[in-house]
Amino acid sequence: MATENTKKTGREKLLERLRGRNPELNTEDDEAVSGQISSDYDQMDQREQEREKFKEMLSSNPYAAPIITGLATGKNDDGTDFDLAEWFIDNEPDMLIDMIEGNPKTKERYTKMRDERKKKAEEDAAFDAEADQRLQAMDAELDAAAAEAGYKPEDTRDLMEWLFGKDGLIARAKNFDLKKDDFLQIIRIKDRDKDIEKATNDGYVRGKNEKIDVTQHKRGQRNKLPVIGGGGGQPSSQEKDPMLENLSRMKDIY
Repeated sequence: MATENTKKTGREKLLERLRGRNPELNTEDDEAVSGQISSDYDQMDQREQEREKFKEMLSSNPYAAPIITGLATGKNDDGTDFDLAEWFIDNEPDMLIDMIEGNPKTKERYTKMRDERKKKAEEDAAFDAEADQRLQAMDAELDAAAAEAGYKPEDTRDLMEWLFGKDGLIARAKNFDLKKDDFLQIIRIKDRDKDIEKATNDGYVRGKNEKIDVTQHKRGQRNKLPVIGGGGGQPSSQEKDPMLENLSRMKDIY
């Protein structure tokens, strides 16, 4: 078994790879190594640009993708052997007939089709750009919600997989493939929202009623306070006024 001492460092692995691709490279010369790495990156950037142009060409021409794929693989989409002439006969018989008959509007018709495809490609690109912006905004909202809910990164990944994964809820809903358990989960989520709304409303009503009860209680307590004389107040009906009692007795005597 390899020990720690026999393991190759990242630099050694990189130099070994460079030597494999460039046998003439002097890997002892740091300038030569850095120059080769820079050259490799330039080539990678160039290939990436070529791939982007190739993708644009495929999307702008309806014939390009199936023809190039067929020529490259030698197969049609159904697995049969690819033949260019047969492909045009099977897929574009009208164009071939127009060309054979010398229809003067052939080029005009197919130029119009090309322009329509170009317009659709531009609209698709604009839609993709807007969708990307919305996706970034949604990601930010998800991060905020996960932080508030105390979700860990793995919990968030599970949630997104459950919703948007290949076999996730949304994908299966689009394919009309939801089962009873899926609908039960949706029902529980919907009912939970209702319960939260009801609890919030009940809390508001309960708090309002408690406030009314406290107010009424305080008002009742004030009504039970004894009346203090000299302020123009009337004595309680349950307590006799001593002055009135004396006057009443004096009337009886005289």
